[in-house]
Amino acid sequence: RSGGPNKMKTKLDKLEMLRGFAALYVFAGHFVVVRIFSKQSAVGFFFRFGQEAVMLFFLLSGFVVFYSTTKNGDTAFRPYFIRRLRRIYPIFLLALLISGMVAFQVSGGWPTLHAGQLLGNLFMFQDFKGGKPGVWVSPLFGNVALWSLAYEWWFYMLFFPIYHYLSPRFQIHVVATLSIIGFATYSFCPNEVSLIL
Repeated sequence: RSGGPNKMKTKLDKLEMLRGFAALYVFAGHFVVVRIFSKQSAVGFFFRFGQEAVMLFFLLSGFVVFYSTTKNGDTAFRPYFIRRLRRIYPIFLLALLISGMVAFQVSGGWPTLHAGQLLGNLFMFQDFKGGKPGVWVSPLFGNVALWSLAYEWWFYMLFFPIYHYLSPRFQIHVVATLSIIGFATYSFCPNEVSLIL
């Protein structure tokens, strides 16, 4: 059809704008509510939907990674992995560096760094512990906003084998089964793997 690819690009641009809005909203919520206004203020009320914005970002990311994978023709894990690594890890490591410098500046010394917490963050198992049992490690230097990158990373890692090695008619059933297993195992024994599933 004529204009098909351009129409699709326009739709993807709109999705990317929505993702950008969701990311900025979450950033503004962390910055405004924590640093300037209280959660009980009128401005704080406007920014109370951060979790929902993260979920919107995740849903849109799911579609975008599907489209990107089909468009790039990723049939091997290595190029797919490298593309995702380049997308997430540089900004993640920069955020950790800046967080460490801020923590150093605030406390007047380098914060205690435990090997388990460092490795847990580098292997993307960080999460915030507030109201959620079973979290293995907190984000380094108290940068709680980095919890979401772990879920995005593991979504990417689980997407590839499900998309490439399962018949399309079974994919949704496998995803639903993994989600149910995650929910059930987390209910009995809270842990990070169940949260990711």
